[in-house]
Amino acid sequence: MSVVLSFCGPDFFIIAGDNRKTKISNGVSSVVDENCQKVLRLNQKVAVGFTGDANAAEAVQAELKMYNLENLTMERIVRIVSNKVKKIDSTQSVRLNIIIGGKNKSNYYRAFQIDSATHYEPIEFIPSQNGTGRAEYKSLHSFPYGYKEENETLKKFKLDSLGFSTTEELANAMKDCIKYISTRDFSVNDKVTMVLING
Repeated sequence: MSVVLSFCGPDFFIIAGDNRKTKISNGVSSVVDENCQKVLRLNQKVAVGFTGDANAAEAVQAELKMYNLENLTMERIVRIVSNKVKKIDSTQSVRLNIIIGGKNKSNYYRAFQIDSATHYEPIEFIPSQNGTGRAEYKSLHSFPYGYKEENETLKKFKLDSLGFSTTEELANAMKDCIKYISTRDFSVNDKVTMVLING
């Protein structure tokens, strides 16, 4: 398992994840790769992050490589990913969480979550303006399975309230949060890959 944090605002999408790949064999976890990229920029408008079954995530990434990603909209990418994971899940039960975000074909910032809880049907998250005119941000996270301190960890790094003035401050808090989790969970390392889509 892994950790991926993401935030979608009215004018940006940011996603970050660690780079450790582990496997469980005979009930024992071991590190397979310390440089496994789980967060990827697919094109100038779309990024993706994976947690869960590494083999299923790699199969989805291989499927995406069959397309000219630069010409695909976020909506098309979401359909491709959702359909591929449904095919994988129909032959072998997998636990996979995928976060896709960035600008949609109308150039609005959006984020989608695709996971086993919804049988890999994509759920769209839309940032909005609240009644005070202050932007509301949508946050999507995937923590290691069994990690019991999600809310406390987000609060510790102020990622529960998003009181940041800049995306740089937010990015630094996300990195610090992942590094902190790496000290508490074997399946996470302190190497962070991050993608920011804005402008």
